[in-house]
Amino acid sequence: MSVLSIILFFIIMWGLGHTITRLLPAINNPFEREFARLGIGIGVFSVLAIFFNLLHIPLHWSIFLILAIISPSGAIIRFFKKQLEKPKIGLTRENLFFTLTILVALTHLLIFLYGSFSYPYLENGDPWDHSRSIRYIASQKTAFEPSISGEVFKFMDAYPPSFDILMAVLYQVSDNLIWTLKFFNALLISLSLIFFFMFCKKMTNDPVKAFFATLILFMIPSYMSHFIWSLTMSMVLFLPALYALESIKDDPRWKYAAGILIGALLVSQPSMAVVMSFMVFLYWTVKTIITRNTNKHIILAGLLGIAIS
Repeated sequence: MSVLSIILFFIIMWGLGHTITRLLPAINNPFEREFARLGIGIGVFSVLAIFFNLLHIPLHWSIFLILAIISPSGAIIRFFKKQLEKPKIGLTRENLFFTLTILVALTHLLIFLYGSFSYPYLENGDPWDHSRSIRYIASQKTAFEPSISGEVFKFMDAYPPSFDILMAVLYQVSDNLIWTLKFFNALLISLSLIFFFMFCKKMTNDPVKAFFATLILFMIPSYMSHFIWSLTMSMVLFLPALYALESIKDDPRWKYAAGILIGALLVSQPSMAVVMSFMVFLYWTVKTIITRNTNKHIILAGLLGIAIS
């Protein structure tokens, strides 16, 4: 059942991202295109999850899955009708360093999983608090806590529940709470390395520099840990948001994807939402100074993100 939760994660996140990227300019590199869909999909899920909860729509994995497969289903039908070309992956320098980055991310994942599963329990503090909320959401299909709960659920009502909703949806399939928390927390952190590479490559237009920057981030001990908390969600949203913001220079339509990711970031975790917002503001400031342009589409993306949040 744990394997099914992994498959479910990638289908839902990739499928939701596929829906948004259909409205964006085509991405030529197949690696970049699919991981962009994955990163954007995590942002779409975060926004949808809180929106569904607000409308009292059950937070069940099947609802997210149905929404996720609508857009890809159309693409699959067109593919078999030969209206879409088969993707071609050439042995280019960009693909080589993208592959190396994926290997680095897999290495990072294995290291974190080894650390996480070296003992059978969760760490003290936040992970246990998250586990209570996740078990409740998974069974009751809502992130609204009961009025008699008191302080039992620390990471629901008022506190943005997107991380716990994601874990709860996956837990509905895996039926192993500790495994779900440990595996997917590590997976999200490892995916952030790939999103970091994509942002650096977009910013420098050099896959070699982007790879070595990612390698340095991989080796920094202070970059995240296998400790389970919602800050993981913030980081995995922040880096795709920077990628989308940097992609605006290629096509202004990327501001819509950036707006969704910024909106998701703002409802990911309270303190990091403030910190990351300030970093996005610094990004716009430096970008404006360098380009001597107001970069109005970046401003619009930020305003869209605030509106969504």
